[in-house]
This record gives sequence, C-alpha cells and structure tokens, in this order.
Amino acid sequence: MLEGKSKEEIEEEKRQEFSEIDISEHIQRYIDEGMSKKDAIKRLQRREALRNQRSINTQ
Repeated sequence: MLEGKSKEEIEEEKRQEFSEIDISEHIQRYIDEGMSKKDAIKRLQRREALRNQRSINTQ
C-alpha cells in the first residue's frame, strides 16, 4: 500500500507557501478567485489575525 502525505502535512505546506507570498499577491489571488477587493482584504486580515493568535498561543 502506498502512503502519501497526511492531511496535516499538506495543510502545513499550503500555510507555509501562503505565508511566503506578499500581501498584494494574496489579495490578487483572492480577486482571481472571484472575490471583490474589499472582501479579499477582509479575508486576509482575518487570516493574519488567526495566525497571530496561534503564534501567541504556542509561546
């Protein structure tokens, strides 16, 4: 039986890839997915707030 990466490993890779992109690229990706610019900015703000909260909780 072949095993691939676990769901957690895949999600961690996505998070890491996502964190390496600058803010304007994040917003553009969301816009390309069909979001308005305003909604894209809001989503990015929420993601950053969650990331910061996780960082604080792990310290």
